[in-house]
Amino acid sequence: MNIKRNSVITLVIILFILFIQGCKELNPEIPASKLPAATSLPVLPLEVKVDDCDDNDNVNAWGGYWFTFDDTKAPNYGISEVNPRNGAQFTMSYVGPDWPGGPGSNLWAARMWGKVIRGMTGFAYPLIGMGSGLSPQEEPQDISNFTGIRFWAKRGAEDTVMTYRISFKHANITDPSKQDAYGFIFSPPTSWTQFNIKFSQFTQQSWSLPLDKMESLKLVQGIQIQTKNPDPPPGSSYNSDIWIDNIVLYRE
Repeated sequence: MNIKRNSVITLVIILFILFIQGCKELNPEIPASKLPAATSLPVLPLEVKVDDCDDNDNVNAWGGYWFTFDDTKAPNYGISEVNPRNGAQFTMSYVGPDWPGGPGSNLWAARMWGKVIRGMTGFAYPLIGMGSGLSPQEEPQDISNFTGIRFWAKRGAEDTVMTYRISFKHANITDPSKQDAYGFIFSPPTSWTQFNIKFSQFTQQSWSLPLDKMESLKLVQGIQIQTKNPDPPPGSSYNSDIWIDNIVLYRE
């Protein structure tokens, strides 16, 4: 019985060896030199600069241009006044010695100043603002993979507006008077302060038509900062003077 059992075990071992050899012949080992190279996904930067204004020109790091706007054009025909003038080339302003610190030389910043004016008749919701495109021709950019926006801001000593709204200029809006991109209302003090605003905090204005936030973030033409105080009484005005610097989009 032992002889028979040993014969069976020996036969099994021989068959196993033949099987392994056959597998090697059918699946010859691939030389390491012919193996595909290991690939990895690109690492996205945690922070992408929009503009630090240090080059003292009207173009940001994305190739977009700085601009100002007001309520004087159709369909509003208001009488507010913004500087640098609406339609003229935007110029940076010298920061001065009060800058608290940060990257770069920080000699220059984007500044908008002027008056939010309400006439006795006519347009009842006066405004002025400034902004910067995210491409040379304001082609829509997808920023939905960012978490938020960070920037430094302050008000001038004579500023009586107090509150501002930062928002994204959304592309492909058929009726801008009824559909509004997402934004956030903030109150800069008269000394430089850094703001860190997540997109989850952005909301639409109450009068706007519903717009999906992710859709909006995938079609961004630029960043805008606009006066957002309660509207002045008829025949009165508010002074506006706001500085913005070191704007970045960031990921967490």
